[in-house]
Amino acid sequence: MLAQERFRQLEHDQQQRTQQQQAQQQQQHNLQRRLQDLTTELEQIRATPDPQIAKLQQVITDLEVQLKQGKATIEMLQAQEHDLEKTIDQQQQLLLQTGEQRQQQTQQLKETKQRLQALHEKQTELSQKMDELPTKQVDSTQLTTKIKQLKTRLTELEPVNLGAIQAFRETKKRMDFMQSQLDDLLVARQKLLSVMNKMDQTVKEKFKATFVAVAQEFSQVFREMFGGGEARLVLENPTEMLTTGIDIKVQPPGKRFRSLNLLSGGEKSLTALALLFAIIRVRAVPFVILDEAESALDPANVDRFARYMKQLKARTQFIVITHRKETMIYADQLYGVTMQDSGVSKLVAVDLKGSN
Repeated sequence: MLAQERFRQLEHDQQQRTQQQQAQQQQQHNLQRRLQDLTTELEQIRATPDPQIAKLQQVITDLEVQLKQGKATIEMLQAQEHDLEKTIDQQQQLLLQTGEQRQQQTQQLKETKQRLQALHEKQTELSQKMDELPTKQVDSTQLTTKIKQLKTRLTELEPVNLGAIQAFRETKKRMDFMQSQLDDLLVARQKLLSVMNKMDQTVKEKFKATFVAVAQEFSQVFREMFGGGEARLVLENPTEMLTTGIDIKVQPPGKRFRSLNLLSGGEKSLTALALLFAIIRVRAVPFVILDEAESALDPANVDRFARYMKQLKARTQFIVITHRKETMIYADQLYGVTMQDSGVSKLVAVDLKGSN
């Protein structure tokens, strides 16, 4: 308000000085016109007596002095006007800044009024809630104790960590990033579990189908190699196809069903070979390497083993490491190592296709 009054006072002073300047300019113009008129009159009356000429010259001199004074006054008024304009510009800048500050203060005052209004409404709401609460007799001692406890807890909270807000923001930002990573991992985990479930289901189906086929072939091969009897493959836990064990139950000719652990060494070996041949019949392989597989068999069972292996040679090639002649006579090629001279080994190959 003071700045606006000062600004209006400066404008009023400028108007007065402008009016004075215009009056001086008008007076100067009148003096110039009068000087011109007197000069003209002087030329016209050059033939007049000397006293009148002297009088006119004195008048002209006075007018010239007044004219110079008027010019000086005008220049002074112009300088004052320039200074006044500069002062007005400064006051306008100050007034503009004052206006901006006033707007900011007005905005702050408005926000403060809004906060006060909100607090007043909150106070009114709390008062209503307090009025709605049932009236109870308050023990002053308990109330004093409660106040002391609250003051103690408030004191324990000091000093206030001013950097806690910034630390909270940074921690929250980090937590949001980690949460997004966790969400991605959970989605990936769910996809992996879905794929694993599909794979487990596929494995169960294929294992069950293969197990049934191998069990059927094993029963048939066992009867062929033992010349009778019966053999079974039994699942220990049929409901858990991925973790179940497989039990082999066999009944050699003339004996009861028993576990594989209760068989003799030769029966165990022949049963294991029967299972191997059953698997080959279900899923043929290019070749099989057997190392002393029939060493625990008697000659009759070795002959059965070799003859059955010969039946499968059309689909699978067998490479057998053996010292049993019952197996050798069914071979197509024989490879042996002999030592005719001491310390000198020699490889010997025999083709038995023609003899067989």
